[in-house]
Amino acid sequence: MKKIYSIFFTLFFLLIATFLMANKDGRILLSATLNGANEVPAVNTKAKGLVTIVLEEDRSMMTINGVFDSLSGPVTGCHFHKGVAGATGGVVLNLGTLVKGNRIYAQIANPSKTLIAQMMSDSIYFNVHTAANTGGEIRGQVFLRTDFHVWTLMSGFNEVPVVNTNALGLASVVISRSLAKVEYKVVATGLSGAITGAHFHYGAADKTGPVAFALTVTGNVIAGTIDLPDTKFIDSLDAGRVYVNVHTAANAGGEIRGQLGFFDGAIGFDALIDGAQEVPAVTTNAKGLMVGWTNYALDTLQYAVIYGGLTPTAAHFHTGAAGTAGGVITALTPYNRAPSAAYVDRIALSNDNLNKFLKGEVYVNIHTAANTGGEIRGQVSTTIHEGLVADLCGKQENPATTSTASGVGMLSIDRNKLIGFFTVVTTGLSANATAAHIHKGAKGANGGVYVGFTASTSNAYNGAFIFPTTTAADSAINGLMYFNVHTAANSGGEIRGQIGKALTPDCLPTGIFELNGEQLTVKVFPNPVLDRVTLQFDSNEKMTAQVVVSDLVGRRVLTQKMAVVNGDNQLEVDTNPLSRGIYFLQLMHNGKILFAEKVVKQ
Repeated sequence: MKKIYSIFFTLFFLLIATFLMANKDGRILLSATLNGANEVPAVNTKAKGLVTIVLEEDRSMMTINGVFDSLSGPVTGCHFHKGVAGATGGVVLNLGTLVKGNRIYAQIANPSKTLIAQMMSDSIYFNVHTAANTGGEIRGQVFLRTDFHVWTLMSGFNEVPVVNTNALGLASVVISRSLAKVEYKVVATGLSGAITGAHFHYGAADKTGPVAFALTVTGNVIAGTIDLPDTKFIDSLDAGRVYVNVHTAANAGGEIRGQLGFFDGAIGFDALIDGAQEVPAVTTNAKGLMVGWTNYALDTLQYAVIYGGLTPTAAHFHTGAAGTAGGVITALTPYNRAPSAAYVDRIALSNDNLNKFLKGEVYVNIHTAANTGGEIRGQVSTTIHEGLVADLCGKQENPATTSTASGVGMLSIDRNKLIGFFTVVTTGLSANATAAHIHKGAKGANGGVYVGFTASTSNAYNGAFIFPTTTAADSAINGLMYFNVHTAANSGGEIRGQIGKALTPDCLPTGIFELNGEQLTVKVFPNPVLDRVTLQFDSNEKMTAQVVVSDLVGRRVLTQKMAVVNGDNQLEVDTNPLSRGIYFLQLMHNGKILFAEKVVKQ
């Protein structure tokens, strides 16, 4: 069972914490914030780090980007390990060859379903080793960027004492990652009469307890938000001691009840279902609620749907954005026990259909004889965040700086486009930062400060802020904001990183060579490679060069001529003939090695 404390509070009081609208492009963001306190046993170090992990829409590529700062010495090893927080485990993926100084950048082709499932179940940690700390100097658990989702199916059997009723209820409760706000949706059906009250109560499953919060009731729908004044509700929820109770005149102590708990899966979804969402809208008092979640491998969806106020002829998941009608994905399976006002089942998920769910392009539709196109409908929304990433370097400043410092940042935004959660870690600054912000501005353009960060001397920043409008959140999502870190030597900004759904290539690891007395920079990407690798550089001379790929014992396995022009150059090298392994890529001219880079073939 996932617990809020294990994901958030345990790390919140450390140096850096590891961190409903849909994820609009189907990418999935995970992250790990690294420090010595997360090691087992803990390591006393000022070192820290941040690693962002982006799974592409088709799950065929995983992009890893990270930075480490203030380590006791050079990185001697870097791995994904299997293990939950507080435990140690064996190496799952060796990333040591991909580390360059205090940075790591890698693209892993076709990550296995096993690795994805382990990451989604909070069972993978990122570990950085040094000579002084061979077991690891800094470590961070890999977590999905999401709010916390709990649910329950309610019945009279769960009441204390048991109530004899055919009524059912379903509750979906989402806790913001800030742990300050609760969003709840509850639908009940088959009750003996009108709802007279509904509450969150404190108490174990076999006990009654005091009211925690009264809930807002409208007909048979209970929906609203709660601002949490302290951690008592989270404490109790984490311990499994919060239940939802729905009261009626006939059952003043509660007619149906359900204990809130975490689903055993990765990504949560819900949908409030009514006639207003139909296309065109339908006037009806009928209502429904859907709760669903994927398994950790992201190839199965389990769902539960409750409805009331109608007699269905059919029900489906359909494809289609809000306000549009679309085709059927699959029929829903009726609950096979009385009362039957529910659908419960699990379905296989293709990558394409998973992306539709993530993008908000799926709706639940319940049809009746009077409304054959659908009487009530609900757009499915996910609890995972819109995940945005950034690379920081001097080249992105306007004007560019010559700083060799670098950084990694991320910004995740909740589904309501209300709260942004950020983390930034830098290394190699000319001095402690004098300020750091999120600025408004497109790539290459300067803009005003949008969010200021709390002062830090540790080269790390993390926190949360409120978007005043959804338009402001869209600006970040559409690449119109950037991280900027200022120093005394660079008051306008020493390093900067555009915030976006994917990394810009400006700050990717580079190599240097000298030609005619001038230092020239070569970018080699992606690395690791699958079927081709690209060399990109600006030359001050026209010539014919050779690209030579050698194995670890120096044997040439691939040679390709390159016509170098005076100016921008880009060459793609076909790496399909290479077997999996580590190689050296060299750029040569007249027998002289101008540049060499280690590449990994997947």
